[in-house]
Amino acid sequence: MQFVTVYVLLYRYREQSFTDFTVFVECTRFDVHKTVLACHSGYFADIFMQHNCESCASSCSMKLDNDLGITACIFRAILDFMYSGSK
Repeated sequence: MQFVTVYVLLYRYREQSFTDFTVFVECTRFDVHKTVLACHSGYFADIFMQHNCESCASSCSMKLDNDLGITACIFRAILDFMYSGSK
């Protein structure tokens, strides 16, 4: 059952279906699922708790600061791990 859930999440991410949050890193847009980010990252969980995106009429978004040292390539690798559990 766990494998099916991971597979479905990865499929939804790759198909960009049912995404509800957008992260901009450098000039790259990442459409993601808040639940996945919040489950795997205290950083995003805190952001979602502080800023209630449920009140947005459409998808919410944020831009990651360059101060964090995360490039678009690194963020894509982080997302791949969050969604699939592997590289």
